[in-house]
Amino acid sequence: MPLILLLLCCGPDGPTDAARHQSALSAADPAEGIALCDQIEDPRRQGDCRAALAGDVLQGTADLEAIAATCDAIRDAMWQEECWFQAADAARLVGTPAKRACDRAGRFRGFCYEHTLDRAVLVVDLPLGEERASLVELHALVRQYMLFKPDTHKRVASNRLLAERVASRWREGGRFDPALCGQLNEPLCVYAYWSSVSYDGHRVLGACETRPVTSPAAEAVGLSGWTDDGERLAQAVWIDLCQRIDRGIDPTIAGAFTPPSLNGHLLPVWSTP
Repeated sequence: MPLILLLLCCGPDGPTDAARHQSALSAADPAEGIALCDQIEDPRRQGDCRAALAGDVLQGTADLEAIAATCDAIRDAMWQEECWFQAADAARLVGTPAKRACDRAGRFRGFCYEHTLDRAVLVVDLPLGEERASLVELHALVRQYMLFKPDTHKRVASNRLLAERVASRWREGGRFDPALCGQLNEPLCVYAYWSSVSYDGHRVLGACETRPVTSPAAEAVGLSGWTDDGERLAQAVWIDLCQRIDRGIDPTIAGAFTPPSLNGHLLPVWSTP
């Protein structure tokens, strides 16, 4: 065995923590990996190891006792909190179980609640023409889960979530048409289309190779095209995206495209539908 591997795997008293960690992460059975994690002497490394496997062990379970058994055995406080965060995601918790898990996530509590929000909004019904009622429901979820943001931020988040849900009406194989925006005002309708095409920078680059971008060109790279009625609003989106590339923004970098401002263009969060 090469000397470097010998030093990594074996100390004078047997396998090192690094070797145990590696063995745990490569174990075919995550439960077996957890047991190997507990042979690690260093508390931080043991916690890192257990938290890394928590998602696999707890996938799909909403049993808080099972989560506690996995996470509370971590000796390091930060990794114990990370474990609760990972477990809430792996179990796709919402409602009261999510709150209980996220409240155990300590410094990751805010992220845990925001991930829970992402899951909760998917079950909000969104009938065409009843977007105002859906916005009220979405805003209630935002207020419930987005704990550490000011009210103005929550209002923006509610409107953007509504627009992004509306975009699902054409994102998978359909074409953008303003009629599909229902009760959204024009800036939010534009944002809905923007959100449905800006997520894939490589495809945006391909579409912007020919100007002006046409509906067939967008569809050719796998992005949503538009109907004749959607031409004006869709062009506003593509002019914006292509001009950003012209200014040197690399759309293939995650987060390169910041959303267009909605200041002054938000739908009110109605108290009644």
